[in-house]
Amino acid sequence: MKQQGGNFIHRMNVRSSQQPRLHPRLVVVEVNRYDAKEVQKLLSMTPAPNTSVSIEVMEAIRGKKQLYCQAVDTKTWADFERIALPDATMVYKHADGRIVTNVLEGQDSSQPYKFDSRDDVVAFFKTLLGPLQTVHLVDSGSFERISDDEVRAVFVMIAHSGLSTESKYGHSISGGQYHDVYKMVNGEWFLKSLEYVMSYQRL
Repeated sequence: MKQQGGNFIHRMNVRSSQQPRLHPRLVVVEVNRYDAKEVQKLLSMTPAPNTSVSIEVMEAIRGKKQLYCQAVDTKTWADFERIALPDATMVYKHADGRIVTNVLEGQDSSQPYKFDSRDDVVAFFKTLLGPLQTVHLVDSGSFERISDDEVRAVFVMIAHSGLSTESKYGHSISGGQYHDVYKMVNGEWFLKSLEYVMSYQRL
């Protein structure tokens, strides 16, 4: 491409359909009339940021999410030190934005599921899940890089819970999405924030 006057001329080789055996002939094609400054502006535009996440990072974060589910289901609360940062925030919401206040019929609804530290959520779960049997299942997740040391992850989840002393009543099935942010600290990924949005529940 070269400039002639105010126009940009693009040269390309095309083969004449009427003379297929002749050498390609040079055809000059005039393209849209862009001002030289406008062309330079287009060429210098900043490319979209790269938000891709490596397989190694995705697998590390998936491992943390699996450990979260296992810690809740087996009530191994000490594992939360390997999962979340001390100041990790966690909130559990309904699809309409209301904060969850109960997961079983007859449960105390005075405590909103919103926590400002790892210790707060562990203390609450110890009381809430003590009499319950639970199983949490998550998918493989989707990932987006926020910065060199932070990644956003979304996991679809389904959970079953029920009283360990009652097989007929007090059972719940729920499902939704975990919207997590993980942060790299000393070479390891930790949960920085969690927002669970419950899109399905049957008590």
